[in-house]
Amino acid sequence: MIQFGYITLFASAYPLASLVSVLSNWIEIRADCFKLSFLCQRPVPLRSSDLGMWDTLLSSLVWMSALTNCLLAGFTSNQLMYYLPTFYVPDHSGFTTMEHDRGWLVVFLIFGLERLLLLVGLLLCAIVPPIPEDVTNQMERYHYVQSEVQKRIDARKATKKTN
Repeated sequence: MIQFGYITLFASAYPLASLVSVLSNWIEIRADCFKLSFLCQRPVPLRSSDLGMWDTLLSSLVWMSALTNCLLAGFTSNQLMYYLPTFYVPDHSGFTTMEHDRGWLVVFLIFGLERLLLLVGLLLCAIVPPIPEDVTNQMERYHYVQSEVQKRIDARKATKKTN
């Protein structure tokens, strides 16, 4: 969870975080596999129907990452200076700052991009179904077959009682 938070919330500050995360997870999986195979007894697996509270936390991190990445890209990096050089002016010491009367446009642009990202995310959530269609079809088929089997079992029981 912490690793996912670092990757999503600070992706614009350190884009290689996902690669580092994949490598560290690969090493961790190999180390755990060695420990479970040779050093200690295998744990008893616990089953769960869903992620529970973790699903809400992961969703919150994803939605908050739109704001943090826009703020990081807009205020701490030089990317916006390269895309919109007319909004920035170098001062006497060599640092580049926002122009006094145009700074509000930069802030408006950053928060506008954040709102646009949230809108795209909401549209994707509305368009893409949470369960794929083929899985839904297989689940419906499974329930239909279960109900037909149950009907035949009930019919056999009823014929045995009448005989």
